[in-house]
Amino acid sequence: ELSPKNGEATTGDVVTLDVNVSSADSDLSDTSFDDYVYEVGKISEIPKLDEHIIGAAKGSVIVYSLPVVNPDSFSADEEAGGAGADGADRESGEDDADGQDEARANSSSEDAQAPSLEIKVIVKEIEERVLPELTDEWVQGATEYQDVDSMRVDVHQRLLQYKKTSVR
Repeated sequence: ELSPKNGEATTGDVVTLDVNVSSADSDLSDTSFDDYVYEVGKISEIPKLDEHIIGAAKGSVIVYSLPVVNPDSFSADEEAGGAGADGADRESGEDDADGQDEARANSSSEDAQAPSLEIKVIVKEIEERVLPELTDEWVQGATEYQDVDSMRVDVHQRLLQYKKTSVR
C-alpha cells in the first residue's frame, strides 16, 4: 500500500509531480506532464530527476537546466569510445597541436551557445510503500502457501535452483 509521507523524498518513495520542460530555442516545443507519478530511484524519462528530487518535500518547486544534446554533433570516434578514425586508440600521449587545440576551442564555444532546457518540477505528493506484516494469515490469503515457513523454504529452494542454473 502507499501511505502519504511527511518529510523529504527518498529512494523508493512514490512522488506525484507536475513537470514543465521549456526552452528559449524556438525550434523546441514546451512540454508539460501533470500528475506524473514516479518511483524515486527508478529510470525516468526526465534526465537527472533523482539528483534533484531526493531530499525535496511536498510543495517544493525545483528548477534546473540541461543542455540540449544534438545527436549529429557526435563523431564516430566519440561513439566508439575514443578510438581514432582508423579504429586505433591514441595512447602515445602526443597532442595534435593543430587538431586537438582547435577541437577544444570549437567545443567550448559551441557549449556556450548550445540551447538548454529548463525543467521545472513541482512536488505535489510524496507517498511511501507500506508492506503488510508477514503473517501466516497474510500468506494464506495472498499466496498458494499455507504458512510463512513453507513459503520461505520454497523461495529458498527456487533461489538455489536459479543460482545453480545461472552458473551452468
